[in-house]
Amino acid sequence: MAVELQDWFLKKPSGVGKAQRRYFVLQQGEVAYYAHVKHGKPSGLKGTFPISTSSKIGNTGTELSVKNPDRTWVLVADEAKIAVKWARTLRRLAGDSSVAEAADTGRTAIAATTSTPTPPPTPTPT
Repeated sequence: MAVELQDWFLKKPSGVGKAQRRYFVLQQGEVAYYAHVKHGKPSGLKGTFPISTSSKIGNTGTELSVKNPDRTWVLVADEAKIAVKWARTLRRLAGDSSVAEAADTGRTAIAATTSTPTPPPTPTPT
């Protein structure tokens, strides 16, 4: 079981509470987060969540969001490049092709749909 990614993030609360610094590990399509790293190994498992085709991944600057049908996780990285790296990898796992990335800024843009503009009204003769 190879670890794909592992980094520290600040995990924002899903409700009332304060943000907690957690160590996140991506392995075999699942993200686990821990309270500590002892002797180079994560310890104190706090939770896990899967990455699947129903996962929606967002990234703006240092912020990374993972939205699953039952819950959304909002994480803040120490640097934007960490959040971008995770977003790319999680999108690949989720099979998300509807999101365009701008890696140089660490921002994500959702592909916009185009529509035909409504023509202006025809002037009435006076």
